[in-house]
Amino acid sequence: MIDDLPAGKYTIKYSPSKFGSISFNLTYDFPSTPVITYPEDGATNVSLTATIEWESSSDDINGYGLSINGESDDGYELEFKEDLAAETTSFQILQGLLWPNTQYEIELVAFKKVENGNYLHSILVINFTTGTE
Repeated sequence: MIDDLPAGKYTIKYSPSKFGSISFNLTYDFPSTPVITYPEDGATNVSLTATIEWESSSDDINGYGLSINGESDDGYELEFKEDLAAETTSFQILQGLLWPNTQYEIELVAFKKVENGNYLHSILVINFTTGTE
């Protein structure tokens, strides 16, 4: 979507021309994409009670959204979501939440409230597989 309207100066001309025109600058101030340091993307044999860790954002963010999704061999689905404070840099996975030998997807979203009350966000998605414990 950003590629459709890149940052820069825009002018809108009204028709008929007696209504004039308006010029404005379009800028984006998205928070930097979070960086998950553990587990690494594609990691295997990850503990069922691992601690997800990430680098703190250097931006003025309002918080993070963390999602963990997976599906067991017998078709059960996990869709876990948690909102976390901006100063948070880790999340301890609760015992019993994950299944052994299962692939999961972590989505970490940094979000920032802007002047009009909307939120800008950036997302990092990684995958990992749990071990047998």
